[in-house]
Amino acid sequence: MKSFFILLITISFLLQTDAYANMRSKKKTAPIGPTCTQGGHNPLPPSGVCPKSNTTFVFPGMHDVPASQAAVHRWAPWFSVEWVFYYVFDPANIPPYFPVPQGNFTFTNGRTYFDDTTERGRCMREVYDTRCIPIFFTDVLSTNNNYSCDFLNIASTQTAYLILHEDRPKGAPECCIIGQPFHPPSRNFSDNLYIKKASTIEGIDIDWNGLTLEDAGLFLYGFYNKTTVIPHDPIPASRPYVFYMMGAPQIATWMYQKFGDWDPISKPDPRVWEIPESCRQATVCPGWG
Repeated sequence: MKSFFILLITISFLLQTDAYANMRSKKKTAPIGPTCTQGGHNPLPPSGVCPKSNTTFVFPGMHDVPASQAAVHRWAPWFSVEWVFYYVFDPANIPPYFPVPQGNFTFTNGRTYFDDTTERGRCMREVYDTRCIPIFFTDVLSTNNNYSCDFLNIASTQTAYLILHEDRPKGAPECCIIGQPFHPPSRNFSDNLYIKKASTIEGIDIDWNGLTLEDAGLFLYGFYNKTTVIPHDPIPASRPYVFYMMGAPQIATWMYQKFGDWDPISKPDPRVWEIPESCRQATVCPGWG
């Protein structure tokens, strides 16, 4: 009888230990990166609106458009687009620019790949040829942005990776994480953006969609208006014109992405979505909250 009770106690202890281990294994890890992006990279908050910036912004040359009258835009199911990203230091040099910023600025060429139909879900990759986007405020990646980088976001992993190359700063990892959970924007991402404006730039009618975020400032995305005639453009209501946002002020207050060659017909090569081996054990990027 004594041995029977010892057996029951042992089984009970093992069950409790196993349950505790399961509880620990199911413990949620802390999110990496912004947790509220107005539905762009993670779910909308219960209120429907992310905490806004308290800063008052101006929009040169733009006029308001009532939400009920705003044009509907949808990214193509897949596309690639070339662009030039301008980094402007002077906070008073407010976008948009005609056709490029005045005064002091640096820039990089690059391209974006997007595909909403892959076996791994929605995927997006941004390639910065010579200067990475300056979004780091501290640590090794914040001193300058004179290095190439890629941002790779695969829906099935719910992770956004920053991939660095041989020109990366000393002490920087080959790969690190800037978002988790984090997914690429949906094709209808602009529906959730509550700033609705319009303007004409370089003779082109532009529909603007944007938002402000409490800790990150202004984000504004411009589509070609669907009435704009672009020869040989099969999906005019999905063609991007400009995106701009605010950056790390020690490098660039304004970051202005001017889109160029646009291909919504050819699917990106599946190799674009391959996650490098260096990302398998990646952790949060240095200097990233």
